[in-house]
Amino acid sequence: MTTSFWQQAHRRREAAYDVVVIGGGIVGCSTAYWLHRRQPSLRVGILEARTLAAGASGRNAGFVLQGTHTDYRSDLDRYGKQAARRLWAFTRDTRDLLATELRGTAFDWRSDGSLTAAGTGDEAERLRAGLSHLRMAGAPVVYLDPDETNARLGASGFHGGLFVTTGAVVNPLQLVRHLAAQSE
Repeated sequence: MTTSFWQQAHRRREAAYDVVVIGGGIVGCSTAYWLHRRQPSLRVGILEARTLAAGASGRNAGFVLQGTHTDYRSDLDRYGKQAARRLWAFTRDTRDLLATELRGTAFDWRSDGSLTAAGTGDEAERLRAGLSHLRMAGAPVVYLDPDETNARLGASGFHGGLFVTTGAVVNPLQLVRHLAAQSE
């Protein structure tokens, strides 16, 4: 049996890779990027079912935050002082590394800080309770009273907030595409 012209034109090319990363989101593309960066001779491929950043990696707000999803007081209670400090330092170092890697590229990157707003009095108290510990750990944080928090957000009803001066935002789709392109 013969193969039609159209079938020949769309034949898959043979690919040869040393490593194939499954998934074209932020984790997969970051893995491919760093594998290639650490060992440039390595042929790294990314296998994605749809398109790069088709899922959550291309549909998020792009926040580059320090710390965990909870307040620092909760981290202290859950993990202990040393582990909470290491977690904070790890996320700070990751943010700094990302900023360094993106320097000189045409990225939508803004480092205007981040604000965690307290929706209740209890949340505000937990933010305040972790403040001195964060400062002792070297975190660049400022507690904002309710008036200042609401003014910055153009809102009303917040009970205070924690402003982290090193928080940033990046275009997540641009980031994933950049990481994938640089891993080739």
